[in-house]
Amino acid sequence: MSKKGYKQTEEHKRKLSEANKGKKFSEKRRKKMSESKKNNTNALGYKHTDDAKKKISISSLKNVKEKNHNWKGGISENYKLKELKKQINIQRPEQCEVCGAFENNLKHKLNFDHDHKTGKFRGWLCTNCNLALGLVKDNVEILHKLIEYLSKNK
Repeated sequence: MSKKGYKQTEEHKRKLSEANKGKKFSEKRRKKMSESKKNNTNALGYKHTDDAKKKISISSLKNVKEKNHNWKGGISENYKLKELKKQINIQRPEQCEVCGAFENNLKHKLNFDHDHKTGKFRGWLCTNCNLALGLVKDNVEILHKLIEYLSKNK
């Protein structure tokens, strides 16, 4: 009996067996593969060159992006941000530029805030301030309306 509560037919077992052929490795082979991961080599013991590592990385990213239903092509936002941070090289302050919360009192580091349309760096914000801007989609009018709403209902 299988886990689902029905008995597998011989035909089904045969198909599973054929599908799993080549997927099972001997103990010796598994040991060699785990050692290769520790030593940053491939399963046969050869070390990858930097060029090969780069190609592997690019191909794996390409496969992941193309298979992800949300991917719309192009370079990811995270990659653009990393490149922008490298170019700007601005020191992270100790506290949020909006609310003044100190980074050492926060769960997460301060966020690199930027304009999503232009990519221009704006400052360092705590997660709450960064989320607030994101939720109003950087719309100043909505922020003014929220201030009026809070003032009126204090």
